[in-house]
Amino acid sequence: MRPPLAFPDQRSQSKGEFTLRVLILLTLVGLAAFLFKISELLLMMFGSVMLAVVLCSASYALNQRTGMRRGVALALVVVVLLLVLGGIGYLFGARIATQTSDLAKSIPASLGRLHDSLSGNPWGQQLIDEARNFDVSANGGNILSHALGAVSSVLAVATDLILIFFSGLYLAAQPDLYLRGVLSLTPPRYRSRMAEILEAVYDALRHWLIGQLISMLVVGVLFGVALSLIGVKLAIVLGLIAALSEFIPLVGPVIATIPAVLVALSQGFSTAVWVVLAFLVIQQTESNLLVPFVQRRAVHLPPVVALFATVIFGLLFGIAGLLFAVPLVVVLMVVINMVYVDDILGGPESEDEPRLRALVEEEEPEPVVKAS
Repeated sequence: MRPPLAFPDQRSQSKGEFTLRVLILLTLVGLAAFLFKISELLLMMFGSVMLAVVLCSASYALNQRTGMRRGVALALVVVVLLLVLGGIGYLFGARIATQTSDLAKSIPASLGRLHDSLSGNPWGQQLIDEARNFDVSANGGNILSHALGAVSSVLAVATDLILIFFSGLYLAAQPDLYLRGVLSLTPPRYRSRMAEILEAVYDALRHWLIGQLISMLVVGVLFGVALSLIGVKLAIVLGLIAALSEFIPLVGPVIATIPAVLVALSQGFSTAVWVVLAFLVIQQTESNLLVPFVQRRAVHLPPVVALFATVIFGLLFGIAGLLFAVPLVVVLMVVINMVYVDDILGGPESEDEPRLRALVEEEEPEPVVKAS
Protein backbone atom coordinates (compact mmCIF):
# COMPACT_ATOMS: atom_id res chain seq x y z
CA MET A 1 0.00 0.00 0.00
CA ARG A 2 1.50 3.30 -1.11
CA PRO A 3 1.85 5.98 1.55
CA PRO A 4 -0.30 9.07 1.05
CA LEU A 5 1.25 12.08 -0.65
CA ALA A 6 2.71 14.58 1.82
CA PHE A 7 1.17 18.03 1.30
CA PRO A 8 2.34 21.09 3.21
CA ASP A 9 0.24 22.03 6.16
CA GLN A 10 -1.93 24.78 4.68
CA ARG A 11 -3.29 25.66 8.09
CA SER A 12 0.15 26.24 9.59
CA GLN A 13 1.29 28.11 6.47
CA SER A 14 -1.71 30.43 6.49
CA LYS A 15 -1.27 30.91 10.22
CA GLY A 16 2.35 31.91 9.70
CA GLU A 17 1.43 34.35 6.94
CA PHE A 18 -1.30 35.84 9.12
CA THR A 19 1.14 36.28 12.00
CA LEU A 20 3.65 37.97 9.70
CA ARG A 21 1.01 40.36 8.39
CA VAL A 22 -0.12 41.20 11.91
CA LEU A 23 3.47 41.92 12.92
CA ILE A 24 3.97 44.15 9.87
CA LEU A 25 0.73 46.01 10.62
CA LEU A 26 1.69 46.50 14.28
CA THR A 27 5.13 47.73 13.21
CA LEU A 28 3.61 50.28 10.84
CA VAL A 29 1.13 51.45 13.48
CA GLY A 30 3.92 51.77 16.03
CA LEU A 31 6.08 53.69 13.55
CA ALA A 32 3.19 56.04 12.77
CA ALA A 33 2.55 56.60 16.49
CA PHE A 34 6.25 57.29 17.07
CA LEU A 35 6.40 59.78 14.19
CA PHE A 36 3.28 61.53 15.51
CA LYS A 37 4.86 61.67 18.96
CA ILE A 38 7.92 63.46 17.61
CA SER A 39 5.94 65.49 15.06
CA GLU A 40 6.98 68.77 16.68
CA LEU A 41 10.63 67.86 16.27
CA LEU A 42 10.06 66.77 12.66
CA LEU A 43 8.34 70.07 11.85
CA MET A 44 11.24 71.96 13.41
CA MET A 45 13.62 69.96 11.23
CA PHE A 46 11.54 70.85 8.18
CA GLY A 47 11.66 74.52 9.20
CA SER A 48 15.45 74.24 9.38
CA VAL A 49 15.50 72.76 5.88
CA MET A 50 13.37 75.65 4.58
CA LEU A 51 15.71 78.20 6.13
CA ALA A 52 18.70 76.35 4.69
CA VAL A 53 17.08 76.45 1.25
CA VAL A 54 16.72 80.24 1.48
CA LEU A 55 20.29 80.74 2.70
CA CYS A 56 21.73 78.35 0.10
CA SER A 57 19.81 80.05 -2.71
CA ALA A 58 20.97 83.53 -1.70
CA SER A 59 24.59 82.48 -1.12
CA TYR A 60 24.69 80.51 -4.40
CA ALA A 61 23.36 83.51 -6.34
CA LEU A 62 25.97 85.73 -4.69
CA ASN A 63 28.67 83.18 -5.45
CA GLN A 64 27.69 83.03 -9.14
CA ARG A 65 27.60 86.80 -9.56
CA THR A 66 30.72 87.77 -7.60
CA GLY A 67 32.86 84.63 -7.66
CA MET A 68 33.47 84.70 -3.91
CA ARG A 69 33.73 81.44 -2.00
CA ARG A 70 30.52 79.81 -0.92
CA GLY A 71 31.35 80.03 2.80
CA VAL A 72 32.14 83.73 2.52
CA ALA A 73 28.95 84.32 0.52
CA LEU A 74 26.89 82.51 3.14
CA ALA A 75 28.45 84.52 5.97
CA LEU A 76 27.74 87.75 4.07
CA VAL A 77 24.12 86.72 3.48
CA VAL A 78 23.61 85.96 7.18
CA VAL A 79 25.22 89.25 8.24
CA VAL A 80 23.10 91.26 5.80
CA LEU A 81 19.95 89.44 6.98
CA LEU A 82 20.72 90.17 10.63
CA LEU A 83 21.53 93.81 9.83
CA VAL A 84 18.25 94.24 7.95
CA LEU A 85 16.24 92.70 10.78
CA GLY A 86 18.16 94.74 13.35
CA GLY A 87 17.66 97.93 11.32
CA ILE A 88 13.93 97.32 11.06
CA GLY A 89 13.77 96.68 14.78
CA TYR A 90 15.77 99.86 15.50
CA LEU A 91 13.71 102.09 13.20
CA PHE A 92 10.25 100.69 13.82
CA GLY A 93 10.64 98.59 16.97
CA ALA A 94 9.36 101.25 19.35
CA ARG A 95 6.41 102.12 17.12
CA ILE A 96 5.57 98.45 16.56
CA ALA A 97 5.69 97.77 20.30
CA THR A 98 3.51 100.80 21.04
CA GLN A 99 0.99 99.95 18.34
CA THR A 100 0.91 96.31 19.44
CA SER A 101 0.05 97.43 22.96
CA ASP A 102 -2.61 99.80 21.62
CA LEU A 103 -3.99 97.01 19.45
CA ALA A 104 -4.35 94.73 22.47
CA LYS A 105 -6.29 97.52 24.21
CA SER A 106 -8.46 98.57 21.27
CA ILE A 107 -9.71 95.12 20.27
CA PRO A 108 -11.70 94.55 23.51
CA ALA A 109 -13.24 98.02 23.13
CA SER A 110 -14.14 97.25 19.52
CA LEU A 111 -15.67 93.95 20.59
CA GLY A 112 -17.74 95.86 23.16
CA ARG A 113 -19.06 98.22 20.49
CA LEU A 114 -19.82 95.24 18.26
CA HIS A 115 -21.69 93.65 21.15
CA ASP A 116 -23.79 96.78 21.60
CA SER A 117 -24.56 96.91 17.88
CA LEU A 118 -25.58 93.26 17.73
CA SER A 119 -27.74 93.45 20.84
CA GLY A 120 -30.04 95.92 19.06
CA ASN A 121 -31.11 93.26 16.53
CA PRO A 122 -33.01 90.02 17.23
CA TRP A 123 -30.58 87.88 15.21
CA GLY A 124 -27.64 89.65 16.83
CA GLN A 125 -29.01 89.01 20.30
CA GLN A 126 -29.47 85.34 19.44
CA LEU A 127 -25.84 85.17 18.32
CA ILE A 128 -24.73 86.75 21.59
CA ASP A 129 -26.80 84.27 23.60
CA GLU A 130 -25.21 81.36 21.73
CA ALA A 131 -21.76 82.74 22.42
CA ARG A 132 -22.52 83.09 26.12
CA ASN A 133 -23.31 79.39 26.33
CA PHE A 134 -19.62 78.71 25.82
CA ASP A 135 -18.24 79.26 29.31
CA VAL A 136 -14.59 80.03 28.91
CA SER A 137 -13.96 80.23 32.63
CA ALA A 138 -15.15 76.66 33.09
CA ASN A 139 -12.41 75.38 30.83
CA GLY A 140 -9.58 77.46 32.14
CA GLY A 141 -7.83 78.29 35.36
CA ASN A 142 -7.21 81.60 37.00
CA ILE A 143 -5.57 84.63 35.45
CA LEU A 144 -2.16 83.76 36.86
CA SER A 145 -2.15 80.32 35.27
CA HIS A 146 -3.11 81.82 31.90
CA ALA A 147 -0.36 84.42 32.21
CA LEU A 148 2.22 81.78 33.08
CA GLY A 149 1.04 79.65 30.19
CA ALA A 150 1.41 82.59 27.79
CA VAL A 151 4.92 83.33 29.04
CA SER A 152 5.97 79.69 28.71
CA SER A 153 4.52 79.58 25.19
CA VAL A 154 6.49 82.66 24.17
CA LEU A 155 9.68 81.18 25.61
CA ALA A 156 9.04 77.89 23.81
CA VAL A 157 8.49 79.66 20.49
CA ALA A 158 11.66 81.72 20.99
CA THR A 159 13.64 78.57 21.78
CA ASP A 160 12.28 76.80 18.71
CA LEU A 161 13.14 79.76 16.47
CA ILE A 162 16.71 79.86 17.79
CA LEU A 163 17.09 76.13 17.23
CA ILE A 164 15.67 76.40 13.70
CA PHE A 165 18.02 79.29 12.91
CA PHE A 166 21.21 77.54 13.95
CA SER A 167 20.15 74.20 12.47
CA GLY A 168 19.34 75.88 9.16
CA LEU A 169 22.66 77.71 9.28
CA TYR A 170 24.57 74.45 9.78
CA LEU A 171 22.64 72.79 6.95
CA ALA A 172 23.36 75.70 4.61
CA ALA A 173 27.07 75.70 5.55
CA GLN A 174 27.61 72.05 4.57
CA PRO A 175 24.75 70.88 2.33
CA ASP A 176 26.94 68.34 0.50
CA LEU A 177 27.73 66.56 3.77
CA TYR A 178 24.06 65.90 4.53
CA LEU A 179 23.30 65.09 0.90
CA ARG A 180 25.98 62.40 0.90
CA GLY A 181 24.56 61.07 4.16
CA VAL A 182 21.11 60.66 2.63
CA LEU A 183 22.51 59.04 -0.51
CA SER A 184 24.65 56.64 1.53
CA LEU A 185 21.46 55.31 3.16
CA THR A 186 19.91 54.72 -0.27
CA PRO A 187 20.47 51.42 -2.12
CA PRO A 188 23.18 51.89 -4.80
CA ARG A 189 20.84 51.21 -7.73
CA TYR A 190 18.51 54.04 -6.64
CA ARG A 191 21.09 56.66 -5.64
CA SER A 192 21.05 58.56 -8.94
CA ARG A 193 17.26 58.72 -8.85
CA MET A 194 17.32 59.83 -5.21
CA ALA A 195 19.71 62.65 -6.16
CA GLU A 196 17.28 63.77 -8.88
CA ILE A 197 14.36 63.70 -6.43
CA LEU A 198 16.27 65.73 -3.82
CA GLU A 199 17.27 68.27 -6.45
CA ALA A 200 13.66 68.59 -7.64
CA VAL A 201 12.45 69.02 -4.03
CA TYR A 202 15.08 71.71 -3.48
CA ASP A 203 14.03 73.60 -6.62
CA ALA A 204 10.33 73.37 -5.75
CA LEU A 205 10.90 74.62 -2.20
CA ARG A 206 13.22 77.38 -3.41
CA HIS A 207 10.76 78.74 -5.95
CA TRP A 208 7.84 78.48 -3.54
CA LEU A 209 9.70 80.21 -0.71
CA ILE A 210 11.02 83.03 -2.88
CA GLY A 211 7.55 83.65 -4.28
CA GLN A 212 6.02 83.50 -0.82
CA LEU A 213 8.51 86.00 0.62
CA ILE A 214 7.82 88.41 -2.24
CA SER A 215 4.07 88.05 -1.70
CA MET A 216 4.46 88.68 2.03
CA LEU A 217 6.46 91.85 1.43
CA VAL A 218 4.13 93.25 -1.23
CA VAL A 219 0.90 92.44 0.63
CA GLY A 220 2.23 93.81 3.92
CA VAL A 221 3.30 97.10 2.32
CA LEU A 222 0.08 97.49 0.32
CA PHE A 223 -2.13 96.70 3.30
CA GLY A 224 -0.22 99.08 5.59
CA VAL A 225 -0.31 101.90 3.01
CA ALA A 226 -4.02 101.31 2.34
CA LEU A 227 -4.85 101.44 6.04
CA SER A 228 -2.84 104.64 6.41
CA LEU A 229 -4.68 106.26 3.50
CA ILE A 230 -8.04 105.19 4.92
CA GLY A 231 -7.02 106.66 8.26
CA VAL A 232 -7.03 103.49 10.34
CA LYS A 233 -4.93 103.62 13.47
CA LEU A 234 -2.09 101.15 14.09
CA ALA A 235 -1.45 100.75 10.33
CA ILE A 236 2.16 99.60 10.78
CA VAL A 237 1.45 96.68 13.10
CA LEU A 238 -1.64 95.68 11.10
CA GLY A 239 0.43 95.67 7.91
CA LEU A 240 3.05 93.54 9.69
CA ILE A 241 0.33 91.09 10.77
CA ALA A 242 -0.92 90.93 7.16
CA ALA A 243 2.60 90.22 5.89
CA LEU A 244 3.25 87.44 8.40
CA SER A 245 -0.17 85.84 7.92
CA GLU A 246 0.44 85.72 4.17
CA PHE A 247 2.72 82.74 4.84
CA ILE A 248 -0.46 80.74 5.50
CA PRO A 249 -2.22 80.70 2.10
CA LEU A 250 -6.00 81.13 1.80
CA VAL A 251 -6.63 81.18 5.57
CA GLY A 252 -3.94 83.60 6.78
CA PRO A 253 -5.10 86.73 4.89
CA VAL A 254 -8.64 86.33 6.22
CA ILE A 255 -7.35 85.97 9.78
CA ALA A 256 -5.19 89.09 9.37
CA THR A 257 -8.20 91.14 8.30
CA ILE A 258 -10.12 90.50 11.53
CA PRO A 259 -8.03 92.76 13.82
CA ALA A 260 -7.94 95.45 11.10
CA VAL A 261 -11.75 95.42 10.86
CA LEU A 262 -12.12 95.50 14.65
CA VAL A 263 -9.81 98.51 14.91
CA ALA A 264 -11.68 100.21 12.07
CA LEU A 265 -15.02 99.62 13.79
CA SER A 266 -13.82 101.77 16.68
CA GLN A 267 -13.53 104.62 14.16
CA GLY A 268 -16.87 104.06 12.48
CA PHE A 269 -18.75 101.55 10.36
CA SER A 270 -17.83 103.24 7.08
CA THR A 271 -14.13 102.92 7.94
CA ALA A 272 -14.58 99.19 8.46
CA VAL A 273 -16.29 98.92 5.08
CA TRP A 274 -13.34 100.67 3.41
CA VAL A 275 -10.95 98.25 5.13
CA VAL A 276 -12.90 95.25 3.79
CA LEU A 277 -12.92 96.76 0.28
CA ALA A 278 -9.15 97.39 0.47
CA PHE A 279 -8.61 93.80 1.59
CA LEU A 280 -10.64 92.47 -1.35
CA VAL A 281 -8.80 94.64 -3.88
CA ILE A 282 -5.37 93.64 -2.52
CA GLN A 283 -6.25 89.96 -2.46
CA GLN A 284 -7.61 90.05 -6.01
CA THR A 285 -4.49 91.87 -7.18
CA GLU A 286 -2.30 89.31 -5.46
CA SER A 287 -4.24 86.31 -6.76
CA ASN A 288 -4.50 87.47 -10.38
CA LEU A 289 -1.27 89.41 -10.91
CA LEU A 290 1.32 88.76 -8.22
CA VAL A 291 0.95 85.04 -7.54
CA PRO A 292 1.03 83.90 -11.21
CA PHE A 293 4.17 85.99 -11.74
CA VAL A 294 6.20 85.05 -8.66
CA GLN A 295 5.09 81.39 -8.56
CA ARG A 296 5.30 80.68 -12.30
CA ARG A 297 8.20 78.24 -11.78
CA ALA A 298 6.87 76.69 -8.58
CA VAL A 299 4.81 73.53 -8.23
CA HIS A 300 1.19 74.20 -9.16
CA LEU A 301 -0.84 73.48 -6.03
CA PRO A 302 -4.64 73.35 -6.49
CA PRO A 303 -6.45 75.68 -4.05
CA VAL A 304 -8.62 72.86 -2.67
CA VAL A 305 -5.53 70.79 -1.85
CA ALA A 306 -3.89 73.77 -0.15
CA LEU A 307 -7.04 74.53 1.86
CA PHE A 308 -7.60 70.98 3.10
CA ALA A 309 -3.90 70.51 3.82
CA THR A 310 -3.92 73.68 5.93
CA VAL A 311 -6.99 72.54 7.86
CA ILE A 312 -5.76 68.97 8.41
CA PHE A 313 -2.23 69.91 9.44
CA GLY A 314 -3.60 72.67 11.65
CA LEU A 315 -5.90 70.24 13.46
CA LEU A 316 -3.13 67.67 13.88
CA PHE A 317 -0.14 69.85 14.73
CA GLY A 318 -1.50 73.26 15.73
CA ILE A 319 0.23 76.51 14.72
CA ALA A 320 3.28 74.71 13.33
CA GLY A 321 1.01 72.62 11.13
CA LEU A 322 -0.62 75.78 9.74
CA LEU A 323 2.78 77.28 8.94
CA PHE A 324 4.30 74.23 7.25
CA ALA A 325 1.21 72.65 5.64
CA VAL A 326 1.61 74.07 2.13
CA PRO A 327 5.40 73.61 1.75
CA LEU A 328 5.03 70.06 3.05
CA VAL A 329 2.37 69.38 0.41
CA VAL A 330 4.66 70.92 -2.23
CA VAL A 331 7.36 68.43 -1.26
CA LEU A 332 4.87 65.54 -1.21
CA MET A 333 3.59 66.44 -4.68
CA VAL A 334 7.11 66.41 -6.11
CA VAL A 335 7.88 63.05 -4.51
CA ILE A 336 4.56 61.51 -5.59
CA ASN A 337 4.95 62.73 -9.18
CA MET A 338 8.51 61.45 -9.51
CA VAL A 339 8.26 58.19 -7.53
CA TYR A 340 4.69 57.04 -8.08
CA VAL A 341 3.57 58.68 -11.34
CA ASP A 342 6.87 58.53 -13.23
CA ASP A 343 8.64 55.47 -11.80
CA ILE A 344 5.77 53.16 -10.83
CA LEU A 345 3.06 54.14 -13.30
CA GLY A 346 5.50 54.86 -16.10
CA GLY A 347 4.77 58.56 -16.48
CA PRO A 348 1.68 60.62 -17.24
CA GLU A 349 1.86 59.98 -20.99
CA SER A 350 0.25 56.83 -22.34
CA GLU A 351 -1.77 55.57 -25.30
CA ASP A 352 -5.00 56.67 -23.67
CA GLU A 353 -3.83 60.19 -22.90
CA PRO A 354 -5.50 61.89 -25.93
CA ARG A 355 -8.78 60.21 -25.03
CA LEU A 356 -8.41 61.23 -21.36
CA ARG A 357 -7.50 64.77 -22.36
CA ALA A 358 -10.64 64.97 -24.47
CA LEU A 359 -12.72 64.22 -21.37
CA VAL A 360 -11.42 67.24 -19.45
CA GLU A 361 -10.81 69.70 -22.28
CA GLU A 362 -13.63 71.44 -24.03
CA GLU A 363 -13.60 70.58 -27.70
CA GLU A 364 -14.36 73.24 -30.26
CA PRO A 365 -17.70 72.66 -31.95
CA GLU A 366 -17.63 71.77 -35.61
CA PRO A 367 -18.94 74.44 -37.96
CA VAL A 368 -22.48 73.95 -39.13
CA VAL A 369 -22.72 73.89 -42.92
CA LYS A 370 -26.07 74.89 -44.27
CA ALA A 371 -27.40 72.93 -47.21
CA SER A 372 -27.61 74.98 -50.33
